[in-house]
Amino acid sequence: MSETNALPWHLVEQKILEEIRWLKLSIPQFKTVATDISGDDDTDRACDCDYRLIALLIITGVVRVREINYMGTGDLWGGLPKQVNEVALKHKHCHEWHRTMMNILDQYFTSDDYEVVTEPNLNWGRADLGLFRSDKAPIYIEVGTTSIKKLRINLQSMPAVTFLLVPEENRVIEFYT
Repeated sequence: MSETNALPWHLVEQKILEEIRWLKLSIPQFKTVATDISGDDDTDRACDCDYRLIALLIITGVVRVREINYMGTGDLWGGLPKQVNEVALKHKHCHEWHRTMMNILDQYFTSDDYEVVTEPNLNWGRADLGLFRSDKAPIYIEVGTTSIKKLRINLQSMPAVTFLLVPEENRVIEFYT
């Protein structure tokens, strides 16, 4: 962008702050406490930095994001929750809602010919589920809460993948490069 086409800084900063606000409202996260070298609690400063870096990835177009809120009758996953009781709980992980959602997602994506892996390694940490198919980019799913730092590091260091955050049964946030 040439200097004549550059946006005024206050407009850029306004867009960054809008994205940060949306991220904070949309993504349930783990609360972690980080301490800096002096031993002071650095939680808020670290999280704000991670939110800002994710917002910059979004507004520069490095990462695209969309939120899907399903408000229709039934559910986002094609009626699978009604069948959960018939499915053996394959993913032994965390609380009942979390396990149930992992099983629903497994069924949903397995029916679309994905190989579903529990807790695959990421560049930073693990995802709840990994979805793999030879003709598609890998998809990593976080069910419920997630770490903003983990999301930021993986968005920056893992190109050509999709991250799905599933904070609720009928809501998905998709990050892709």
